[in-house]
Amino acid sequence: MSNQGDIIIELATETKKWICYKPVFFHTEQNLAVLLNRRLSRLSNQDIPRVRTWIEKFSSSRKMQLSPQQQDAVEIAAYSKISIITGGPGTGKTFSVRTVVQLWKAMGKKIALAAPTGRAAQ
Repeated sequence: MSNQGDIIIELATETKKWICYKPVFFHTEQNLAVLLNRRLSRLSNQDIPRVRTWIEKFSSSRKMQLSPQQQDAVEIAAYSKISIITGGPGTGKTFSVRTVVQLWKAMGKKIALAAPTGRAAQ
């Protein structure tokens, strides 16, 4: 199958195990890695005290308080090119994402979201 181009086989350097990919998934993963690397290499400077003030006002207006972990996630998203927010059910991902989206809108940033399942995907 490998000789015919139906699969791509690679040796994982960490585990020393063989990995088989469908070519479309292999190339998609490779292109995504290049895109992420390119975006992450660009620096972004933000006024963190100003961001914290904005977060406090936003949370207060929604009568919600971010946990320390949520606060960190939103602050990191303020100066990061890419953010990934994960967690179990009921950990505040949706409110964190809403806060990030509103913050980025206030900052004039371009926003693209992806969520595979759950309430966030809606």
